[in-house]
Amino acid sequence: MESNDCLERLLLHEENYGPSVRITGATKLKMLGYLGTGFPVIQFGDSIFKSMVPVSLVDQFSTVTILALEMPEPNLKVVIDYLRCFPCLEKLNIKFNVNIWTSLEPGLHRDPFASIKCLDHSLETIVLQSYDGLKTHVEFAKFFVMGAKVLSVMKFCCRRVCTTRWIQNQQTAQFGEKSFKACSVCFCK
Repeated sequence: MESNDCLERLLLHEENYGPSVRITGATKLKMLGYLGTGFPVIQFGDSIFKSMVPVSLVDQFSTVTILALEMPEPNLKVVIDYLRCFPCLEKLNIKFNVNIWTSLEPGLHRDPFASIKCLDHSLETIVLQSYDGLKTHVEFAKFFVMGAKVLSVMKFCCRRVCTTRWIQNQQTAQFGEKSFKACSVCFCK
C-alpha cells in the first residue's frame, strides 16, 4: 500500500500474514497500527522492517503521535527501534498476542543508551494489552515506567482477574514505590 499526502490514519488491525505495506509521503499521518509480525515487510519511507525486525532505519515520521504494535512476546529492542522512527509519539499501545508463536529475530545493533526522542519529550501514555505480570512483561513495562520522562498514564489491560493483592505486588514489589509516583497507573481486565 502506498499512501498519499491526505492519509491521516492507517489501521491494520487483525491482519495476519497480510500484504507488505509501504508508506511514503504521508505528511499528515497521525495514527498507525496495529503493526505486527503478520506483515512480511513494512516500509516507512526508507526505514524497513521485516516481520517487525528492523532492517534499515533511515527516516523518521514526526507527524505520527499514536502507534500500536502487536507482538508475540515483549521485545524491547524491536519496540525501541520503532520508537526511533516516531520521535513525536504521544501514545503507544502494545498488544502481546499470546496466540502468535512467531519469535522475533534480532535486528539492527543499536546503542541501547542512545537517546530516544519520544521517551525524553513526548510519550505520555502507554497501554499494554494482554499483560499477565510475567517477569518478561514486568521488565518490559519497567523500562518505560523508569525511562519515559513525561509519562503520565500507564495502563495495564490484563487477561486475568486483577485482585487488589496482585495489583499491589505489581506496583510495589516488582516496580518499586518510586516508579508510580510520577504517573497514573491503571490495571483493568
